[in-house]
Amino acid sequence: MTLNLNTKISLKVKILIITVGVLFLYVSIGTLISSSIFADEYSKALISKSLVIDHSLKSQLDRLLKLGIPLEELTGFEKQCQEIAERYKEISYAMVVDYNGQILFHSDPMQQGRMINDAEILDAVRNEKENTQIFSMEEDYYGTSVPIFDTNGKHLGAVMVGFPVEIITQKTEVIIFSSIIVAFVSFIVTTVILVYTISRWITKPINKLLDVIKDIGEKGDLSRRVKIRSYDEIGQLASSFNQMIQDLEKTRGKLIEAQKDLEKKVKERTSELDEKVVELRESEIATLNILEDLQKTLEDLGQSKNKIEQQNIQLKKLNKIKSDCLNITSHELRTPMSSIKGYIQMMLKGNLGTINDEQKHALDIILRNSNRLNRLIQDILDISRLESGTMKFITRKTGVTKMIKEIAETMQTSADLKGIKINAETGIDVPELTIDIDRITQVVVNLLNNAIKFSPDGSTINIKTRKEKEDVLFEVQDYGRGIPEEHHKKIFQTFYQVDSDADTKFGGAGLGLAICYGIIIAHGGRIWVESTGKPGGGSTFRFTLPVDSVINIEERFKGADVFGLEKG
Repeated sequence: MTLNLNTKISLKVKILIITVGVLFLYVSIGTLISSSIFADEYSKALISKSLVIDHSLKSQLDRLLKLGIPLEELTGFEKQCQEIAERYKEISYAMVVDYNGQILFHSDPMQQGRMINDAEILDAVRNEKENTQIFSMEEDYYGTSVPIFDTNGKHLGAVMVGFPVEIITQKTEVIIFSSIIVAFVSFIVTTVILVYTISRWITKPINKLLDVIKDIGEKGDLSRRVKIRSYDEIGQLASSFNQMIQDLEKTRGKLIEAQKDLEKKVKERTSELDEKVVELRESEIATLNILEDLQKTLEDLGQSKNKIEQQNIQLKKLNKIKSDCLNITSHELRTPMSSIKGYIQMMLKGNLGTINDEQKHALDIILRNSNRLNRLIQDILDISRLESGTMKFITRKTGVTKMIKEIAETMQTSADLKGIKINAETGIDVPELTIDIDRITQVVVNLLNNAIKFSPDGSTINIKTRKEKEDVLFEVQDYGRGIPEEHHKKIFQTFYQVDSDADTKFGGAGLGLAICYGIIIAHGGRIWVESTGKPGGGSTFRFTLPVDSVINIEERFKGADVFGLEKG
């Protein structure tokens, strides 16, 4: 039964069925492949776009980090993340994650502060290589990640941007639908053309060939030839059939020649392989020599490291000797200075006899310079105590508003000599702080003294405080000569002066800001300056103090390199 059915199906129909089936399969596979390629290329384009956005956000963070602001204390960067999500419709989120997996900034404010527990995302965040890494986020998103480093090369976290898989799926579905429509129309047209072409070019020539084969098979007439005048495969088949007997011998000869050619190529490849083996042996010897040289280099580096460690120990010893010397010298100077000041004050009051106006003027000059020298001695003592960790801090709950108001009123007397107005402004949400009020007052007074010194007559000095997250921010702003950017970090080093001639004119030894730095660090805060360095642009000194009480405040600054010796 099956045989009869097969014999009733003509070759033309079979070829048509096979061809149509192959064409249908080809169109289907083509549609799937093109859709897959489109999805892949579209996803790559989105990933590339995400990486560009990652690097853009990272560049903005790098500029902020170069200002010395720690990543966790940056504020307002979530606005950049939100702008990215609003500007690019494909982007679902943009965020900055620290090394521990906490989201510092996110385009969705509800996500800020959340901890990420997904191992794959944490691995991407903690990747310390200077490159980008593409990873899957949960099940519905693709994300890109770029690591963040501070100015010292420390790995801080990563910038991450993500987009939903659904975008690619939607685009792919549109392409598939369009491809199916085009494929269906093409399929119908092609089928009609195939019916006509197969009938004319395939079935008729094959029937001629079958007729000749039947004659040869039934009658044995080898003189018959297939008369098909075409140059396609069927024409070639007919020509091959006509010359089959003659070509058998010729084909055998070609096979023998091909075998000889193959043997020749095998010998050539064997010879080339031997040469490669020799080259590999020579490379192995060269590699061993390089490893020996590397071992020697490592030994030399080890010796250099030991020398550097010994020199570092010697520098620390010298630094301790210096601190002890400053401490002893300052103590020894305070005792005679106290006596000198006491006798001068007694002479000015007339306790040791009457003095004339000229003598009184001379004693006033001596007293002012004695006070200046006494302040210098006190600064040196403070620096020495901060560096050795022996400075005493007495902390208690302190109202910031009251403290700032009292300091402003006290310093207004000095400011009045130059016609300068001190404005004090405290935020209503500033809480009480557990601090050493005398030391923090010393910091603010020092900053105000500097502002008064370098501000023009008749100008204004602003003192502001406000709460920022877990800290209270203090600002002292003036409109004086300003500080060039290259001096912003160095001014907190001991004995450093921006302009030695100008600083000598106004008085000062370059210790005040170093003391401020030590006191603020001991309280768990930060201190920095912002200034364009242009005359009239002024400077703004800022420092922060934590809202939470600092534990072991006297130990925080112990062993710190205040004088910068360990930095070279």
